Amino acid sequence: MPSELIAQLLDDPKGFDERGAAYSLLQEFFQGYPTTALRDLLRHSDIHVRRVAMFIASELGIRARPLLGDVLPLVQDRTRYIAYHAMEVAAVCCVDSDAEGFACVVLSLEQDDEVLRSHAMRLVSRAEVAQLEAARDAIAASRETAQAALHLQGLSMLLSAERTDVDVRRDLASAEPLRRRYAAIEARRRRVGGVDGFASESDPDIRRFWKA
Repeated sequence: MPSELIAQLLDDPKGFDERGAAYSLLQEFFQGYPTTALRDLLRHSDIHVRRVAMFIASELGIRARPLLGDVLPLVQDRTRYIAYHAMEVAAVCCVDSDAEGFACVVLSLEQDDEVLRSHAMRLVSRAEVAQLEAARDAIAASRETAQAALHLQGLSMLLSAERTDVDVRRDLASAEPLRRRYAAIEARRRRVGGVDGFASESDPDIRRFWKA
């Protein structure tokens, strides 16, 4: 019974997580247990409870959309695993009326954690145009900082129909790291050829992104 599994998780969070019991609980959600039952687990103070809940949410795909209010703040969680999978949920579920929530993935391009930065680059490179437009509007409405301005410029790059391969190559050589990341994303989205060597030696984020 799912309620029994949740009780086991709360009784021994670390043991439940480490023995892989999350897979058994996941199956209960696949079989119809209400997704909203994850809300309290996503908000829990224990890291192992949050890890299990985030794992399940990320496996549920679009069915995790009702949980966005609890998942999106976890994109900034200090635990890499939780933040990584929270971004995945955001990428899948921030659509239609929830598309502006994708801004949290875009803003993760400036994460301190290099793995999370690279993951954000991959997710933004696969994003729908509507998600990029909604993220642009959300950032423009809520932030007035130099970094926000860079994000708005970068999103404009990705959404522009007028930029050329020459523009992309120029921005891959920019002195501004965030602009280089956007240029690398743009190169992949536009399928610009012959750019794998650009910034690869001096910029490990782009090197990882090219290899992904």
